[in-house]
Amino acid sequence: MPWGWFARSLIEDGTLRLCTIIILNYNGRELLREGIPSVVTAVEQCGADHEILVVDNGSSDGSVSFLRSAFPQIRVLELEKNYYFGGGNNRGIKAAQHDIVVLLNNDMVVDRDFLTPLLGGFIDDSVFAVASQVFFQDANMRREETGKTNFFWDHGLTYLYHQNIDELDVERGYVPVAWAHGGAAAYDRTKFLALGLFDELFSPCYVEDLDVSYMAWKRGWKSLLCPSSIVYHKHRATSAKQYSPRELDRIVLRNRILFHWKNLSSFRFLLKHLAYLPLHILNRWGKRGNHLPFLEATRTSLQRLGKVLSSRQALPPAIVTDDMLLKDRYIKRSFEYENKRLRILMVCALLPGLRNNAGAIRMYNIIKELNKRHRVDIVTYYEREEEQAQIEELKQVCHRVIAIQRGISPDERDWLHTNPKEVVQEFCNPAMKEALDQELFLNDYDVVQFEYVQMGYLQEKVRKYNSLFVLTNHEVQARRLRREISQLGVLRGLSRLFRLAKMLVFENRTCSRFDAVVALSPEDKEYLQSYNPHLRLLVSPMGVDPGMFSSDSRPTEPFSMMFVGSFRHTPNVDAMLHFCKSILPRLSSRYPDLKLYVVGGDVPDEIKQLRRLGNVVVTGWVEDIRPYYAKSAIVIAPLRLGGGMRGKILEAWAMGKPVVTTSIGAEGLDYDNGSDIIVADGEEEFAHAIERLLDEPLLQKEMGLKGRKRAVKQYTWEAVAAGYEKLYYELLKEK
Repeated sequence: MPWGWFARSLIEDGTLRLCTIIILNYNGRELLREGIPSVVTAVEQCGADHEILVVDNGSSDGSVSFLRSAFPQIRVLELEKNYYFGGGNNRGIKAAQHDIVVLLNNDMVVDRDFLTPLLGGFIDDSVFAVASQVFFQDANMRREETGKTNFFWDHGLTYLYHQNIDELDVERGYVPVAWAHGGAAAYDRTKFLALGLFDELFSPCYVEDLDVSYMAWKRGWKSLLCPSSIVYHKHRATSAKQYSPRELDRIVLRNRILFHWKNLSSFRFLLKHLAYLPLHILNRWGKRGNHLPFLEATRTSLQRLGKVLSSRQALPPAIVTDDMLLKDRYIKRSFEYENKRLRILMVCALLPGLRNNAGAIRMYNIIKELNKRHRVDIVTYYEREEEQAQIEELKQVCHRVIAIQRGISPDERDWLHTNPKEVVQEFCNPAMKEALDQELFLNDYDVVQFEYVQMGYLQEKVRKYNSLFVLTNHEVQARRLRREISQLGVLRGLSRLFRLAKMLVFENRTCSRFDAVVALSPEDKEYLQSYNPHLRLLVSPMGVDPGMFSSDSRPTEPFSMMFVGSFRHTPNVDAMLHFCKSILPRLSSRYPDLKLYVVGGDVPDEIKQLRRLGNVVVTGWVEDIRPYYAKSAIVIAPLRLGGGMRGKILEAWAMGKPVVTTSIGAEGLDYDNGSDIIVADGEEEFAHAIERLLDEPLLQKEMGLKGRKRAVKQYTWEAVAAGYEKLYYELLKEK
């Protein structure tokens, strides 16, 4: 953006607020020689009558005489001694001539256009501070600070960190942050004075900026980051002259403890902090060489307890609670998300792709559609090295992919066996936990969406981050197990009752941690709601690509049927075994040319043995499923178990094929029985429906056309993705 033009337009219409740029200095003559010219250039570029004020903290290196000689146009506030970061800046803020103060450390070099976008952030009375994006002057240093600050609350402590800044932040212009970096940020001077300025409780340095921003948030005043305002920092160039790295670490740790003692007004939060403090001391015992950092920090904090109590008494009135700031995403919700591009992380139990099962196909298409309007990153498991080609395909429809081979994780600590074994061992790879934690630490995701309840287990590991968490429960596991038990009978089902009980507890506990849970059918939603009425639930159906699965000619094999599904899924195995044993013999005796195609991967031996029947073709996994749809006259889905929703029926509809299924197979679908689908539960009824279609080719064609019409109208992936998008915006704007 041409910020010089923008500044002139603001000056002309009288909306640009003037500022005093305060540069705090202590024995930094050479740093001033490097940095001051960039500040002068930035003021000239802005074209307004801003003030530059250097506050000198009792320097002895000739800084003041250098400034008065080299930069006579700059005002200097000469202090008789070092009042450190807080005290020096406080005196500068009081002496400032304008109602916005821009605080800069003396080791900052600013971009020529840094000032106008920074000041442009004061768009309403709720803004307290606007921070610049920070780069290190040494481009080879690992970037530890960016200006995009955040914190999370975990085990009685607030953890502070900087996150990556990307093109989406630049696009948004201004984004809320936990605190404004005190060495490169603009502040509303009136609000600053109302908060009591920087608290010298934290002298000599560090955490003062967090403290004042936290107080501001509790007053309902925002701190923002402006990514277009750029400064370059020579990290710790001043403080390193006075303190060793170990001393600086101790100061930071002590001040973090003091921050809690001063600011936690919630008794629950303060009690948790005090209860966990001894545990943190023991946990950190001797972890940094031979010294005891947490013990030492606690000891020196106790020496300032009197000052803490005085500071607590002077706290300004608050309208925002600690709960809202540390746990309830209050800071994020201060941003207007509607119609903005979102940053979404999808956490997938299996590799999204068009060559896998219905769940993988669903994830792939939703990712593809969402990424057209938003930024979607993927963290996913994969199983076999042969899937590397699919990983490359996935990268073409999203922003970034992190793929982790799943494997078994026997080291997962679940000594009481409270979680289902298949979840704990199969979906808790330590590498996945580390990848998730790293992603949420570095990147400010608006939405983190877990696919499958098995992956939802891992949300517990990252819920400390204040993102929006959504779970897609592809199949309600407790409901599936209940159905299996009912089919097995009392004696055989008894062995699974304990497994069902564990799954009920696990699924309910997992779902309750999420801001919203997406079910694939109204029946699954109702079941989840029955044992947890407080869940925020949405029904989102399967979808289909009508362009990929197109209806064309009549079947090339008029007396053929097709079943499709992954045989890793138990209900598909049960469906085929039962159908071939109880229904297929009747049909085969009437139609000698009848053929059944069984299409799907991960075929067990018991399904392979169906080939012995003579008219059953078990294909295994196929590269392209469409030729099998094209040659088949009827698609069957004789499911007796399971939940969720079947993409196979939507594909058949899109191909213009008539479908015969059960009420379980049709769950979640909007249909007109007998018109665009035939739903038949009994063996006789199911066989009769197939016979009717085989005998009436015109009925086949009519039903197929109606099915395709419904698929195109109601079940496109664009519509499914739009449902998720609507949910995200609703949740993000809720207070």
